[in-house]
Amino acid sequence: MAGNQDGSSKSLEVVCRIAPKNGKESCVSLVDDRYVKLIAPMNYVTRNNDAFVEKLFKFDCVFDENDTQRDIFRRCSLDFVENLISGNDSLLFTYGVTGSGKTFTMTGNAENDNSGLLPRTLDTKSLSNSRCCAVFISYIEIYNDMCYDLLDENLTDERLFTSKNIRIDSVTRKAYVEKIKEVEVESCDEAIEQFLQAQERRKIAKTLLNKSSSRSHSIFIIRLVSASLHKDKYYPDSTKNDIHVAEMSLVDLAGSERAKRTLNTDERLAESNKINQSLLTLRQCMERLRDNQRTQQHLPVPYRDTKLTYLFKTYFEGFGRIRMIVCVNPQSTDFEENLHVMAFAKASREIKQVQQKGQTFVLQELNNLPFSQRDIQQWNKEFSKSIGKFQPLLMELFDNPPVIELSDYNDNISITRIREYYTTKMALKNSYMETVEKNTETFAAALKSRLCFGDMTSEKNSELMEELNGLRAEYAKMDNNYKQLKRQNNSLKTALSRYEAFEENDKRRGEEEEQRAREKDKALHAQRRTIQKLEAVLDTPVFSNNVAKLRQQFDTPKEPPINRLRDTTTTDENSRDSTTKNNSRYDRRSKSVCRPLIPKNY
Repeated sequence: MAGNQDGSSKSLEVVCRIAPKNGKESCVSLVDDRYVKLIAPMNYVTRNNDAFVEKLFKFDCVFDENDTQRDIFRRCSLDFVENLISGNDSLLFTYGVTGSGKTFTMTGNAENDNSGLLPRTLDTKSLSNSRCCAVFISYIEIYNDMCYDLLDENLTDERLFTSKNIRIDSVTRKAYVEKIKEVEVESCDEAIEQFLQAQERRKIAKTLLNKSSSRSHSIFIIRLVSASLHKDKYYPDSTKNDIHVAEMSLVDLAGSERAKRTLNTDERLAESNKINQSLLTLRQCMERLRDNQRTQQHLPVPYRDTKLTYLFKTYFEGFGRIRMIVCVNPQSTDFEENLHVMAFAKASREIKQVQQKGQTFVLQELNNLPFSQRDIQQWNKEFSKSIGKFQPLLMELFDNPPVIELSDYNDNISITRIREYYTTKMALKNSYMETVEKNTETFAAALKSRLCFGDMTSEKNSELMEELNGLRAEYAKMDNNYKQLKRQNNSLKTALSRYEAFEENDKRRGEEEEQRAREKDKALHAQRRTIQKLEAVLDTPVFSNNVAKLRQQFDTPKEPPINRLRDTTTTDENSRDSTTKNNSRYDRRSKSVCRPLIPKNY
């Protein structure tokens, strides 16, 4: 899209998004919706062994963990969609260290309404009603400084002989990737389906700092081709000057990484080197642009050093709008990386973008007005009915004819002069009338277009004002209800906390009572078992039948055991003498042999 400078310039727009905290200590603090404070961790010193001084960084807008994906889309992408429909180019990209939430911001996920900028952009239903539009999408990635087509179904993980080249269009001066697949989509669902299928082919790997780290830069391009509707309303106008092409590029940059922290090796290390190299070149291009503007020099900008910067060369030269979303992880371990990111964001905001004059839609015919054909036809009928009230304008195009006196009816000289005069005036009149009619038609068409645009815009504005007033009233009502519900919610939270504390105390007391009851039951059970044992002992009689029998046996007179023992001993001694020597160990006699086996208390 070639164009001329229109003289307007403004700073490159940079917004910041702070990821949710993942620890107690945070190195990034939100000051307000424009400023961010960078806080050094405990005992941190600079390279000069000086204490780090807290720094404030200014952005065009700052988001934190309380802002939703919808809020970020409305602030960062919705106006770019309108810019695309108006026929102008836009570049939106995320920048930050690995694990800072860049991919989540750009793509998100389908759960809990967390879709990112890209799906929400595709889901925007705001195409022009007065123009015929066709939407084409393409999706590429830059992996190891090589371009690959993610919409190519034959793309494999090896990526052999499938890289694409970047060219510059000689007419539009825009950079493009040659021989990539562009898919025409007719609905947002079809576009999202194509995106999800291509997303599976993107290079993603696990690193020490990020379980699903993007190993490549991804560029999703939405191309909108539009043309005004033909007068018969059945097909678009094929006039070349009325066909407008605009692009919106959504870029998810891979995160910068330090090998010391990631401990990457082999393939991961090579990927990190290429990622860091491309991001370094991007920073160098930004710094060179800023320095050239400050010093009014024209030093060459190193766009060609990497594919990433070369592809977006025309954007940095002023063709189209640029917006950068800086994603920051507030954990203290990312402090040094965040310091470099903030410095890059500050340098980027100092760049002045000189806007080039792009395509504009000229309201030449009623068909080009941004309203539906039905409304335009209705206005045309009303205009035709009311146009009869106006009287045609009378114009005096010629002076009064000269006075010519005839001497007689044979005054041929005077008659010839009169004939020549009126013949010349008639030819001049016809020429004037032709020009007037042509200009009248052109002016009438232009005036009619402006009147229609003014009337319908005024009517639309009135409708929008009524709707706005209604929405304001509804918003005020909902705001009051919200404040009331918030107060009630806070009261309920306080009461709930109090009840939870009471319940927790009651629960703890109940558990203590149950524990004491269990211990008491256990002790009581032990006592009962002891009592049962004692009762069993006490219930057992001292003398039983067996004891009586034993007593009777011992009370019966018999031969003393000593005599029987002697006879047995003599026999044993005789037998031992004949074989072995006497062992005095077995000759001993128990002293309790004759002791009575009767209890003492008997």
